Amino acid sequence: MQPAITAMEESMVTTRLELARRYAKANALNVVEGGSDAKLGIITAGSTYLDVQQALRELGITPQTLADHGIRLLKLGMVFPLEPTVISEFTEGLDEVLVIEEKRPFIETELKAMLYGTVDAPAVFGKKKPDGTPFLRPFSDLPPGIIAQAVASRIAPRGKSAGPSPVAGGANDALPIGLSLTPVMDRTPISVLGVLTTDPPWSPKVRSWAAESVARLWRC
Repeated sequence: MQPAITAMEESMVTTRLELARRYAKANALNVVEGGSDAKLGIITAGSTYLDVQQALRELGITPQTLADHGIRLLKLGMVFPLEPTVISEFTEGLDEVLVIEEKRPFIETELKAMLYGTVDAPAVFGKKKPDGTPFLRPFSDLPPGIIAQAVASRIAPRGKSAGPSPVAGGANDALPIGLSLTPVMDRTPISVLGVLTTDPPWSPKVRSWAAESVARLWRC
C-alpha cells in the first residue's frame, strides 16, 4: 500500500502540478490588465475581483485608466498552483504588489515563495506589510470600501492621485486595523394573523398566535 501511495504523491507533486501550470498557460486562465509602465500591481481572484473593480471605480479608476494611475491588475483564474510565466511577466518592473483575497493569505504565501530570491522582486502587501505589520484583515469579507482604502494608501506614496471615494473620510470608514462591535442586523417584521411583529417564529408569543389561528379555523 505504502509504495503505491508514494508513487501517487510523487506524481501529484511533480507531473500533475506541472500539467496544471501548462494548462493554465495554454488556456490563458490568468488575465493581466493595465499598462506596461505600472509600478503598483494588484492580484485577486474569484468574486473578490468584482469588489476590486468596484473599489477602483470609487477611486475614480476604470479599466481604461489603470495605466494612467500606474496600476497593473492580475485576475487569477487558477490560484493553485500559480503559473510562473504570468507571475514573472506581471511583476516585471513593479515596485509593489497588493494581494487582495479574503480570509487566510493563500495566494499571498504562494506568491512570496515564488518571488523569494528573485532579482528586483517587488514588495508584497497582503494580510501584512513587508515589515510584518497588519494591513488587510484576515477575517470576514473585504468590501469595496476597505479595498479602496488599501489601494489608495499604496497609490499615494507614488504621487498618483485618485478620484474622491464616497467611502473615504465618511461615516462608513472601515479601518483595516482595530476592533469594532459587530453591527446588529435589523429583523424584518413578519405578519402573524395580520399583525406585524419582529419576534422570531419560534417565540412563545408567535406560537400562541398560531395556535389561536388554528383554533379559529376549527371553530369555523
